[in-house]
Amino acid sequence: MLGNKTIPSGSTPLQTTAVPLMMLAVILLGWGCQDQATETAGASVNTTPQEAQATEHPPVSKEAEVIAVNSDNFDQEVLQAELLVVLDFWAEWCDPCKVIERMLEEWAEEYAGRVKFVSVNIDESGELYDQYKVRALPCVILFEHGKEIGRLIGARAKTDLKDQIDQYLQGAE
Repeated sequence: MLGNKTIPSGSTPLQTTAVPLMMLAVILLGWGCQDQATETAGASVNTTPQEAQATEHPPVSKEAEVIAVNSDNFDQEVLQAELLVVLDFWAEWCDPCKVIERMLEEWAEEYAGRVKFVSVNIDESGELYDQYKVRALPCVILFEHGKEIGRLIGARAKTDLKDQIDQYLQGAE
């Protein structure tokens, strides 16, 4: 029994709360169906799917994307970077990680040329997970000139991470 609710047979308390927690994350972060409606509302009825895709999503430069890193390219992409680096440790099975991933993809364009966004899949690069003593997901670490300058652990409101990025950028100016 969990509070006033009975846990279904074969379920754990975490499984019974996962969906409500994700819904809460979506509400707190301000994402929902309105994003999709806004995107599709702008597409003309008389356009081909290729034309609609070309007008909705312009080409993205390498600076404006989240770069997947592993132990082979970590030094080059993170430790030797000239820009502020936002490093996201994530896993495919981690639902809050997917929320963070979407934020970073959005911000990669907004902060292009000022911030580098990179991600490490812990299931593929466990040695980095251990090296940086990541004990919970999602975990976002900020690096400047190869040194860790900040860390956010767990699901956070969209503004928490954005405010921290902006704070470090203002300090660098």
